[in-house]
Amino acid sequence: MKHIDLDINTINNLQRMFCGLDTFINSQLLTQSTSIQNYPPYNLYKVDDTTYVYEISVIGFDKDEIEVKTEKNSLLVIAKRKDKDDSGKQYILRHLAKRDFRFEAGLIPHTVIKSANIQNGILYVVANIILPDELKSRIIDIS
Repeated sequence: MKHIDLDINTINNLQRMFCGLDTFINSQLLTQSTSIQNYPPYNLYKVDDTTYVYEISVIGFDKDEIEVKTEKNSLLVIAKRKDKDDSGKQYILRHLAKRDFRFEAGLIPHTVIKSANIQNGILYVVANIILPDELKSRIIDIS
């Protein structure tokens, strides 16, 4: 496999050439490059051109211990366990990470969080991009 070094000018030129690149994914890459998050584990997938879903592992947390909110073009998920006292347990193995966390992901402008629900220890957060009419593509009649 050949290694290719890309400088900022090359990246800017590529972005201009491929103007159809997915801006939502680009914003995620930019967010991750400034603060890499590896806990909790999560996925991000695209449903269609305007809908994306975050799948965030919240195993061990109750619904009332999780807060989902948007703030300054960011999605924030904050999980704080109410009962942290494990002193009565004598663990033989302890591989489940039951620690509080703060998950943050950048949102592009015009993104609205449509819903959030928990199923089987996974928090599903649905994000929709709602472009104003003036930003939508339109066909221009030629006279």
